[in-house]
Amino acid sequence: MRRGGRLKRGAWPAAVAMVLALTAGCSDGSRPSWLGLESEQPNAGQAGGAKPAKATTPHEVLGALVTAMSSQRSVEHRMEWSVSGNVAKESFTSQRQSSWVDAATQNYYIDYMRQGPGTVAGRSGCKDGRTLVYLEQQNAWFQSAKACDPPGAIAGGLFSGGHVGDGILPPAMTADEATKFVSILNNVPGLLTPSVEQVAAQGKNYLRLSLDLQPAGDTHDVTGWLVAARKEVDPNYMMKPMLVENYETGDNYSPVRAVYWLDPATYLPAYVEVVTTVTRRDGTPTGAVRLRRTEFLFGGPAPGADINTVAPLPTLSWPRMGTQPLAIG
Repeated sequence: MRRGGRLKRGAWPAAVAMVLALTAGCSDGSRPSWLGLESEQPNAGQAGGAKPAKATTPHEVLGALVTAMSSQRSVEHRMEWSVSGNVAKESFTSQRQSSWVDAATQNYYIDYMRQGPGTVAGRSGCKDGRTLVYLEQQNAWFQSAKACDPPGAIAGGLFSGGHVGDGILPPAMTADEATKFVSILNNVPGLLTPSVEQVAAQGKNYLRLSLDLQPAGDTHDVTGWLVAARKEVDPNYMMKPMLVENYETGDNYSPVRAVYWLDPATYLPAYVEVVTTVTRRDGTPTGAVRLRRTEFLFGGPAPGADINTVAPLPTLSWPRMGTQPLAIG
């Protein structure tokens, strides 16, 4: 099978079935000393709920992260995206976005602005199931009768739930889905390498969880495995919001490093940086490096665009934290 690209229809089930067979009984029940610190913010991430059990290993911290996120009623993502280096082959070079999803209803909202090389930034969105278009000359929103594309329009559709999330972890999963999702990824040989450490940032204590994702399997895919795992845990995944890093551009075989800053008491993320070393299908780098920065707000109402008022997209309060791309070779 050739390197890179998406698997053909029907190829994922066999691969994932093999992985699922490996997940049974993979924990030995041992628990070394806890890595976390008591949070200086009991409600960090603007979320409530009981304090979760203490996680220990990097894999357990990852599991605690997705479980914590699954307990939240809603999540808002505030995102900035940029690309550096050789941008000649990049379809766009900057993006800012606000998105929100309700876990119970799977309703979502999107407001984002994109700009390509040598082009003027364009702003679009989705609200109440209908597309939003920003009319620059009138400095006004127009809500068309066109329905937003289905959330599963991951590889296209400017108005789809495929733009909701941080690029790695699907939002609005149930606890069972979250557990199974991580179990699948953990058991794809060579795909995922997590690490965790205690850090101080923004005047608070955090767990910094790094996830290195490398080409794996016969297809040498990377973020395509995120889609496969989501499909395995929920056959109706195409109707659920999920942003998949590099999937829209077809570069899902490029290595990715995602670094999350987690509240050590709740394991909810405050901020994440996702860095892609863009590669060609043969694995050689193009010279472009993509950076997606996302802040999380939990439990709040939909931010929503006021059709009668054009407000600027929210800015991130976190600075760039210097996450480095994965080295090739």
